[in-house]
Order: sequence, then C-alpha cells, then structure tokens
Amino acid sequence: MRISVFVDGANFFFMQKQALNWFADPKRLLDFIGARGDIVDAFYYIGQDAPPEAKQQAFLDALTRHGIFSYF
Repeated sequence: MRISVFVDGANFFFMQKQALNWFADPKRLLDFIGARGDIVDAFYYIGQDAPPEAKQQAFLDALTRHGIFSYF
C-alpha cells in the first residue's frame, strides 16, 4: 500500500505541548505509519506570516535534513 502523510505542524506542536506534555518524535511516527505500507511522501505544513524563530527553524531544518518531512 502506498501512503502519503500530511501533518498540520501547528496542531502537532500544540498537541504534544498542551495535551500530551511530552515530545512526539516525528521519526517514530513515520516508522509506525511505514510499518503499514510504503510512505511515498511526508509533508509537514506550517503557517508563516514572518520568518520562523530560530528554534523553530532549527527544528524544520532537522526534519528535512534527516529526510523525515518536507515542509511548506
């Protein structure tokens, strides 16, 4: 089965910060989904009116550097 993953970055961030109170590892999330089929695309969407803060930019760069997600 071919799978495309689309993650709403704002909801993902606030879900783990406010609801779970722990860090959800994006790599482990994709590993879990990938066990059910072949992931052909993985996208992490964020809303940006201005350039992201340095900490957020570092996180977004890490996602793409490790081949986990492309972000828009």
